[in-house]
Amino acid sequence: MLQILFVGDTAFGGNYQRRLGRRGGVNILKEKGYDFGFANLQPLIDESQFVLANLETTLTTARSSTSPLKGLRQYIHRDKPTESTRALARHGIHAVSLGNNHGFDYGDAGLLETREALERRGISVIGAGSDGRAARQWLEREFETESSRFRLVVAAGKHKWREYKYRYYADESSAGVNCWTEQTVHEQLRAVRKSDPQAFLVAYPHWGQNYRWRDERQASLAEALVEAGADLVIGHGAHTMQEIERVDGRWVVYGLGNFLFNSPGRYSGRKILPYGLAAALRVAERDGQQEISLRLYPILSDNAVTHYEPRLADESELLQIHQTLFQRRPDPALREALTMQRDHLGFYLELPISAGAGG
Repeated sequence: MLQILFVGDTAFGGNYQRRLGRRGGVNILKEKGYDFGFANLQPLIDESQFVLANLETTLTTARSSTSPLKGLRQYIHRDKPTESTRALARHGIHAVSLGNNHGFDYGDAGLLETREALERRGISVIGAGSDGRAARQWLEREFETESSRFRLVVAAGKHKWREYKYRYYADESSAGVNCWTEQTVHEQLRAVRKSDPQAFLVAYPHWGQNYRWRDERQASLAEALVEAGADLVIGHGAHTMQEIERVDGRWVVYGLGNFLFNSPGRYSGRKILPYGLAAALRVAERDGQQEISLRLYPILSDNAVTHYEPRLADESELLQIHQTLFQRRPDPALREALTMQRDHLGFYLELPISAGAGG
């Protein structure tokens, strides 16, 4: 059995040190270190042959005052390169996307330092780069199954739904984050399809508003991603799980929410579930045919409740998630396909994807 794990918003929270995770006045990162938050999630990672995360921070030794965005935006993310990459590699993260709204918080120099720090640890990077071509570069991997091979391609980008007042997106001569619009995803994903028509193509967009359900802008981009050739869309960026929907025969998981994200969070008082999702793409063989499914393991990610130790959801929490998803999208196809199950790791939701890859 091949398992490829996609996880959501990940950051150690170095820039929150004065207000993050305090219990009795003790800073969690300084007291517990960078490995602390992985404890309850590690068994899920260990079951996977490949793990991809949305790394929503910049890894830099620069001072916060040097960010070109200082004074222009409220939240600017920064973590220590050595400690962060050591923890990511030690805990089995193989690749990250920087195609998000914090990948370029420290400009060209910060992005270069981030990429170099990750690549020194053997961690692949997509979603942002030294120019448009580098930022658009997709991830390709081939895995052996029982008697055949499974080719995976992941393309990542940040949804452009408003204009920034500063340079953030890569172009043909400038560094930055890969920009996704309905037009650019058609160009980019069709190039992926042309390069490898039989690969299983996952689109990994950063989109949506913080701590809110999916909006119509996401729905429009999801349609474009599927039309352009995505076999599966797995989104992130809202810091909470979002709806699941069938779009032209393909599944769209709008929001993975947080994986290990050491910020105080803003779940309290909002009508939003305090959960993230870890999406395990599983490839099995039956009668010589590949069968693909998606297991969604809910994660309780409210740090005010978990004290910065996210954990998998229990049965009552899974029932709440299951019911809420159907309330949000009362789709008979979703009700028929989405099942609640349990394995040795914990409770999960499962979706059948397809038999065979590449559309």
